[in-house]
Amino acid sequence: GVKRIIYLGGLVNDSLDLSPHMRSRKEVGEILASGDIPVTEFRASIIIGAKGGSYAMLRYLVERLRVMVCPSWVKSLAQPIAVDDVVEYLAESLSKPETIGKIFEIGGPDKITYEELMRVYSAYLNKNLFVIQIPFLTTRLSSYWVDLITPVKASLARPLIDSLDRKSTRLNSSH
Repeated sequence: GVKRIIYLGGLVNDSLDLSPHMRSRKEVGEILASGDIPVTEFRASIIIGAKGGSYAMLRYLVERLRVMVCPSWVKSLAQPIAVDDVVEYLAESLSKPETIGKIFEIGGPDKITYEELMRVYSAYLNKNLFVIQIPFLTTRLSSYWVDLITPVKASLARPLIDSLDRKSTRLNSSH
């Protein structure tokens, strides 16, 4: 009795080597679209909201640390979007039949690095943040550090960081 599927995936750049996490999200969209039930797919970068994994990592790291030793993935670009905007897109698509069978790349107006996002949040908290970049830190080590410092478990942090590390997000020019 399912009449329609609305799927929220991730922004991907097909020309890059996708992380397993991003490849999986892309494949889920393709599998859903290959069935008989009409699908609308939205692809987002970092979703800024209380329950988002990438945002939770950022928030807890900034709130708990004044000095961060970070790997090169903090220089990866993202196109953050507010969770309220994502929910609005998803809900509105239900009443718009012209969205059926389409893929929409959604993101906020700003293209910003993960480090810049951390700095924006630290400024919001009126807190100084010092970032020391160390390019040889691995995804595994980074995920264990996130697990140690934040409530975000390494099992969630690792695929998110791997996606950032591979710079696998494709940033769209409009939303």
